[in-house]
Amino acid sequence: MPESIRTQAPYLILNHMHSSPRRQLSPSHDDMTLRELLLQALQAHPMGISEYALMQWLKNAGHKTYQNVAFSNRLSLFQAHFILFHALYQLKQQLVEKNIATLDINPLCILLLPLGTSGSTEIDAHDPLMDYYLDIDNLKNTTDQDIAELLACFWRTLGNNEQRSAALAELELEDPVEYTQIKQQHRRLVMAHHPDRGGDKEKLQTINAAMDLLDEIYAKEKRNKN
Repeated sequence: MPESIRTQAPYLILNHMHSSPRRQLSPSHDDMTLRELLLQALQAHPMGISEYALMQWLKNAGHKTYQNVAFSNRLSLFQAHFILFHALYQLKQQLVEKNIATLDINPLCILLLPLGTSGSTEIDAHDPLMDYYLDIDNLKNTTDQDIAELLACFWRTLGNNEQRSAALAELELEDPVEYTQIKQQHRRLVMAHHPDRGGDKEKLQTINAAMDLLDEIYAKEKRNKN
């Protein structure tokens, strides 16, 4: 994979990215509603908004995809990510073609910009990320390995506060909560979801990944205090 792709899209490791022709979904009512909501969200955040925060904004705005997304489910998380970026690139095309604005699309900061700010008023004909997300077949053909790598990258792309909130949500908790309570809840969930007890291996991996992240956060806080 080219390093530029890995750098620009840490949220998803695209092992099977290819230079296929661009394809677009026929604009459905839901597509139009999502793009309209995205434009509202970006206008409300002139300094930019992260992918995770944007998903939360869409959830609060009542979009059904993001009200139902389960961050503990790898397939659900990937689908939510792909649908979001598909709509963002569609919106970018729409804004540029109408000579209105452009978008800077990055999982850490999605930003609405005046035309010319990013160096060009035209859509880059060789943008492999745009090609990937506008090709709906990639939503169907992504492998389980791709989705597993997405899950590992997800935590690393969040800011500190977002990391903590998202990890706590996976453990069915929210602040304010003490570290001892988090550890107790983690043990309860591990027992409840362990495959030897009839639980789901994928869910257990997600629970443990969330706990590992919280351990790192608390360890870093402890080092900073010392």
